[in-house]
Amino acid sequence: MKKYLSLSIIASIMISLIGLVTSQIYAIQGSTVSWEAKYTKKPLVCSPGMSPGKNNTCVACLAGTYSSDGKSCLPCADGTYSTEWARSCQKCALGTRPNTLGTACVACPAGTYGPDGRTCQTCEIGKYTSDVGSVSCLSCSAGYEASMNRKECVLCDAGTASSDGKKCKTCKTGTISAYEGSPVCTACAPGKMSSADRRSCIDCRAGTYSANGGSCRACRGNSISAIGSASCTPCPIGTRADITKTMCKVY
Repeated sequence: MKKYLSLSIIASIMISLIGLVTSQIYAIQGSTVSWEAKYTKKPLVCSPGMSPGKNNTCVACLAGTYSSDGKSCLPCADGTYSTEWARSCQKCALGTRPNTLGTACVACPAGTYGPDGRTCQTCEIGKYTSDVGSVSCLSCSAGYEASMNRKECVLCDAGTASSDGKKCKTCKTGTISAYEGSPVCTACAPGKMSSADRRSCIDCRAGTYSANGGSCRACRGNSISAIGSASCTPCPIGTRADITKTMCKVY
């Protein structure tokens, strides 16, 4: 009887020792601190998307950075972004761009477009976009030009014209546009000239003429003209044009 009791006690002690050893093994394996890294001073290598932090622990890379090898978190290159735990940085979708910190994508504002997911570019002359997140800009029609902020097309003022929808240009001398939104300027008739604002044609004053609707020129020599003349008229023999070139006088 005593023999069996001794064997029972010995078995119980053995089971306890095995449990203690096993728990210690699990404790060592489950530790977040690498024994080898702590006591042999080897560098701690973390999983991608993380990097070594304080006390030999691995920490997640912040948004705007990445780690492909678990050694260090590097900032994303220009034109790319990342969220936390990133193994690499990504391009944004077309019509958007990374924010300043490289942590998210933001839509391109109206008046700009995003052709490559890296930058938002202002629409070119004669083009516009009224929507956010545009991939391209639209062209303005003839008689219009793009607004300064490139968000819309605006009518050309009277006195200007735009044949290609790019820029409203002031009409040249001898031509006019009487209305807003003109695609072209219209030439004045002979005997007339364009007003200073290029919005109307006005008669040449007496003593001047305009053969082709351009500038009004003073009559030369012994000739005169009335208002709105396309040419000057020579004075009859025995008469001379006065200084104003508006009437012939007997001398």
